Amino acid sequence: MPQSLDELRPRPDGVPPLECLVAPLRGFFCPLCPSYKTIYYPCLRKHISKQHGVRCGSTYTSSSQSCFLQRWTDRRSKDPGYWKVDAAAVSDSQMQSDVNNNITTAATAQDIEGQLAHDLAVVEPEEERRPAEEYDKGAPDLGESPEHDTRSDWLRGCNWQDWFTNKPLRAIISVSKLPRMTLPAETLHIGSWCGLDCVSEAADERTLAIICVATRHVLDRCERTLKATPRTLRCWLKSWSHAYQPYDFKIPQAAAESRYKQSWCRFISYVYRVRALERRLYEQPGELSSLHLTCTQESAMNRVWSLALETQFTTTERKLIGPKDTIARLLESLFELFLTFWTDRPKDGNLERTPIANFSGVLGIDPTTLAFRKPYNYTTNLSARIWIGRLLLLEYALPLQPYLLLETKIPARDSYSDFGQRLCCDVRPLYLQRGSVSPIGYLIERLQHGRAIAKREGHLAPYGGL
Repeated sequence: MPQSLDELRPRPDGVPPLECLVAPLRGFFCPLCPSYKTIYYPCLRKHISKQHGVRCGSTYTSSSQSCFLQRWTDRRSKDPGYWKVDAAAVSDSQMQSDVNNNITTAATAQDIEGQLAHDLAVVEPEEERRPAEEYDKGAPDLGESPEHDTRSDWLRGCNWQDWFTNKPLRAIISVSKLPRMTLPAETLHIGSWCGLDCVSEAADERTLAIICVATRHVLDRCERTLKATPRTLRCWLKSWSHAYQPYDFKIPQAAAESRYKQSWCRFISYVYRVRALERRLYEQPGELSSLHLTCTQESAMNRVWSLALETQFTTTERKLIGPKDTIARLLESLFELFLTFWTDRPKDGNLERTPIANFSGVLGIDPTTLAFRKPYNYTTNLSARIWIGRLLLLEYALPLQPYLLLETKIPARDSYSDFGQRLCCDVRPLYLQRGSVSPIGYLIERLQHGRAIAKREGHLAPYGGL
């Protein structure tokens, strides 16, 4: 006789759902081994590929393998123990699906938060392992912008079509590349815009390379802070809502960590190049890629740039060379610049105008076809962005060492009488929670929306691919 919930065995497939249990979930089953069931289509694809050596396509699709699954309890465990129920017996009252967030409506808000946390724990490791498309390869000359399926639920939610209508997509992809870490620096050819051939001068590319090297030093310091932070606080950092979830925020595997940092360096290079190009061509801010910067962000960018001009770096060890006080001010000023992006809270609440949101749209453009990405190929970019944001906001909330060279000094964590109060009351509600008027709040909504659609559609071609 079972002694615990985990020891309960699933019921036979095809039976009607039990009303006394949690409502059935829309899920998927493996046609080659009926015992495997999951509520995540990407997990089914991975299982079929790994265990059976078969690629999902026209034979096994999200619609053909769809079903309703039920389990004994809504408490999450390593082996959920789903069974397939009779779809005809699933009533509307039993199954109320939140399409935008891919959650099943439960009796209480706590059940909803638990489902979201479970989604996070299951899908994020898969996104870490999934290789992201590199933006270093050039976009082809397609002659004209591709047509996009604006009727899709994904593109309507992202609003990318409005952001990038009549924008030079090839130039946008080019300005989002990483600068080359070679000396001497080379001129970056961006492409044509307004009838002119645009470039980023070699001197500017050299300065951007210095800023990217300094960025890695800043993030390394933040990781030392993360390692010295108790697990309970790290779990609070990763929890999306006001409720605590026991999932640890930690440093990912080396390949994913490197990709996350490269993505952040790409963002910093992007905002500097776009601003420089618009100024050089006397264009209004936002003309190139709908990027809008606040006065605070522009001032911080100017300080970092002037300090980077006084610094050098080694191409082999990626070390900064220059006066120690200049390097120290550069690193602290760069951290201050990062904070201006993650603490950007527009007065009108329109988060689509923030640089973080804008660049999330740039990452949604496939560099090969210039079409918009499907959610399955895109959510890994959002995970990278959110990981960086959490890391930097932890450093802002509870740094190991103080930041004393800034105009507004940031004290070390030892100056606070209550670490939990500082993180959970002063920082999380404003900048880290789902629904907050902050860049992370925006990214979380896009991530949940993308995961919901990826679960239904799986790995398909980009929208508007030519």
